[in-house]
Amino acid sequence: MKTIVKIRVPSIIAGLIFICAILPIRAGDFSAQDRDYDAYIDANQLLMTYSNVGMISHAGGDIFPAGIGGLYYPYTTTEDIENGITHSLIYSSGIWLGGKVSGETRVALAEFSSDFWPGPMINGTFDSTADADHIYRVYKLYSDSLASNPNQDYLDWPVDQGAPINAIGGPVCLGDQTLWSVYNDANPDGNPFRARFSAPLGIEVRQTTWASDLPGEENAVYMEYCLFNKGANMIGDLHLSIWLDPDLGDFADDLVGCDTADDTYYCYNATNNDTQYPGNPPAVGYKLIAGPVVSSPGDSALYFRGYVQDYRNLRMSSFYKYIGGLDPQDADWAYNFMRGYEQDGSLPANGSVFQVTGDPVIPSGELDSNPGNRMMLGSFGPFDFNPGDSQYVLVKLAVGRDTDRLTAITEMRSILNGPFDFPVDVADEAEAIVPHAYTLAQNIPNPFNSGTSISYSLPEKSHVTIRIFNILGQEVKTVVDEFRNAGEYSVRWDGRNNSGRSVSTGLYLYRIEAGDYSGTRKMLFLK
Repeated sequence: MKTIVKIRVPSIIAGLIFICAILPIRAGDFSAQDRDYDAYIDANQLLMTYSNVGMISHAGGDIFPAGIGGLYYPYTTTEDIENGITHSLIYSSGIWLGGKVSGETRVALAEFSSDFWPGPMINGTFDSTADADHIYRVYKLYSDSLASNPNQDYLDWPVDQGAPINAIGGPVCLGDQTLWSVYNDANPDGNPFRARFSAPLGIEVRQTTWASDLPGEENAVYMEYCLFNKGANMIGDLHLSIWLDPDLGDFADDLVGCDTADDTYYCYNATNNDTQYPGNPPAVGYKLIAGPVVSSPGDSALYFRGYVQDYRNLRMSSFYKYIGGLDPQDADWAYNFMRGYEQDGSLPANGSVFQVTGDPVIPSGELDSNPGNRMMLGSFGPFDFNPGDSQYVLVKLAVGRDTDRLTAITEMRSILNGPFDFPVDVADEAEAIVPHAYTLAQNIPNPFNSGTSISYSLPEKSHVTIRIFNILGQEVKTVVDEFRNAGEYSVRWDGRNNSGRSVSTGLYLYRIEAGDYSGTRKMLFLK
């Protein structure tokens, strides 16, 4: 595997390369090329690069110069990046997969380069021409370029490749921008610039990424991974990791940490004197919203944007950090990192598969020290993945910035742990009838024991709160508290309070406040 040398491109050279990016460019306008490294999402204060081979926030591509990075903040215009005003927080990031096939360790990694191949698997294998076929590009939708004003990607939406569609058969656009791509690890040769560590697993990945500029979402991006075992391999103890090389401004002064209670991991500066973010450097982190599902009678799990009964979502299973230059050199090495172990399969010095779990804000517990060029990965597993199986993972990226490096962590955590529900499908809004009035429907089912759904309608963009109260009028749970576009919505309540504890059997009230409207209904919870 090649040694990666990080190069900072002088702004004068960057300016020449960025001149084409000053005009609005939309994915789908490029000619066919070997791989699509030139897509990006820039719906809010973040600009994140994106590929069709599992790499995100990656340095490179023809639009953004190699060596600068892949997640820019605070983003306003490409001219600010060109002039060195807006800097990068992540040099490269991507998905890792690793598991056992007949006792053999197999992995597929997307990091500085990728083992993945564009396009879906066909007849149990990869399409050898997909890396030069424009139909396997990254597709990008905008909330203002739908049926009435379609861009080329809307018109070419690849339903036959597995791209998501809404209830009326149109392309799914979540938030202000949505990116979609499909790729697989079935090519035994992988990337011509990278020697694969193992034979393929035989997994197809469909990735949807979205962002919006609604209040509370300005510094966040969501990434959804839908996995399909389309090969013939029975894969045991599969782990999925989201790996990243965070270069938070100057890459030499980074520290990292994780929070096992919140399934988050993050990077922050060692001091307030970063050369590119002097005074108040930001913090960047990931949160696992929904991990892979496993059987669990009596529970419910988020799965493909809905809920399934008698399953649960796996939580983060390990967090591993290492110094740049100590990247894996074989499959077992990479797989050990994914499981939270050292290169040789031994536990880290702290005796745990989770490193640096302390809180640097207080400070307390085990903290990172000796700042440097960090690499890190949060992992989710193990689970068995047999031919015909599918899995689902939803991850959130967020950036926080406040008065100093530690308050930036607090702000980042607040964004990562904010209330979550899937945003309205804007494509559905554009083509369907917008509700004429605010409504709050009766929950279904009612009575209920494991979970219930509450539906409501908004005739216009509004700030919405839905709260649940006991019969004494005491608040039990806030299930919605955010801005929403006009549309039809449904939110699920699992019978737990704000502290995560199951409530008692009895009668409960749920109340909506949106715009000038308010409404209350009753529901019955039975254990």
